[in-house]
Amino acid sequence: MRGFSEADHLPTVPEADQNAPGIIWGSGMRALKRSPLSGFNDERLSLGFVLTGTAPVSDCAPMRIPVTQMSNEALLRQLLDAMPSYVFLVDRDVSILDYNAAAGAFLGLGRRRILRHRTGEVFHCLHSRDVTAGCGHGPFCQSCPIRGAVSEAFAGKKCVRRQVWMELCSGRTVKKLYVLLTASPFSYQGHDRVVLILEDLAGITALRRLSPPSSN
Repeated sequence: MRGFSEADHLPTVPEADQNAPGIIWGSGMRALKRSPLSGFNDERLSLGFVLTGTAPVSDCAPMRIPVTQMSNEALLRQLLDAMPSYVFLVDRDVSILDYNAAAGAFLGLGRRRILRHRTGEVFHCLHSRDVTAGCGHGPFCQSCPIRGAVSEAFAGKKCVRRQVWMELCSGRTVKKLYVLLTASPFSYQGHDRVVLILEDLAGITALRRLSPPSSN
């Protein structure tokens, strides 16, 4: 990648109580165990996200997930791999700790060449070789919007979203990519991490052009 212009593996979710109907996993949220006799009771706190598998009969009932047939870690992995956006888990140095299937297909590299490597090195940013120290230490890196967004997310403990032009370099070929960048921070077991998401805006724009004109 020629550069950008302005415009620890995924944490293992602790096993939830498999005998508690209605709960897959929770995170800083209250999970409610449903009693068949008295409705929702037995309040408890658990880690992760909350999904209910024994909710009252409603329109969403056919979408229930058979929680006993899938471990929490496998469920989390399948949820991430189902996302079409490129999702990365990075640290403060913007080194990649994990990524989803779409990101892996986008990079076209093996895990050993991705994990624990900085994004500039993995994306083939030309500026990652400006200095011997590599990605994050060159003059251009001070204005890199990806590194800047991740640093801002860590510092402010807030979600950062920006539209960014990326120029990916592979051999003599340069490909421009217009993306919506999202950097969202969180902490897990005392470690600060950022979820970095890249969404291809060019693809979305192309789909809008194919849409039929509005009748209004």
